[in-house]
Amino acid sequence: MSDDETDEGYNEFIKEYGSRYEWDNEGNPEFIPEWQDWEDLFCEIKIYWKTKAVRHWGEKILKRFVYSLPGVRNPTSILHTFTQSDAFYLPQILSLIELPYSAEELREEIWPDGIDKNEIKVDDNADEVDKFRYGLLLQGEDSIVDYYSKIKRCNDVIKLCKNHLREIFHKGLSSESQRYIERFGCYYSHDLDPDKM
Repeated sequence: MSDDETDEGYNEFIKEYGSRYEWDNEGNPEFIPEWQDWEDLFCEIKIYWKTKAVRHWGEKILKRFVYSLPGVRNPTSILHTFTQSDAFYLPQILSLIELPYSAEELREEIWPDGIDKNEIKVDDNADEVDKFRYGLLLQGEDSIVDYYSKIKRCNDVIKLCKNHLREIFHKGLSSESQRYIERFGCYYSHDLDPDKM
């Protein structure tokens, strides 16, 4: 990854998650990219957002927050409303906690026994976003540009970083499209240029 891509990635990361001690690069001329470890973890959390482990982790944080509010008469009702709504996404939940020293510690807290991939069940009737989330949205008969547009629409909901988006995009391409991209050096860019296809 070039310095410009790293800077752009870092700026997008800060825009979404804010500047925090755990990943800030201020005053570090050598810039050890710890933010990339956090970005990888946050993308993993987004991918497994609907699984029991991530839901439990988020609900535990919301419960701690709601029960700490002064003067609330019915915290259970508020907690139920919060957990049933789509008002709290990863950045909001992260803003409610003090993060551990490393991304690996938080990963261990969420998935002490590792990620249970058996919990993931995506059938043929699943919507595109769920298929995308688990890397099961395939190019099929779509052109590369149409497939990328579909992937991009799904990512507007999930909000994976560019590197994870690139991985999912490439993984879902047909083998013919993968060969085409390798042969002509045309590859994913943030705003895929159809003229280059």
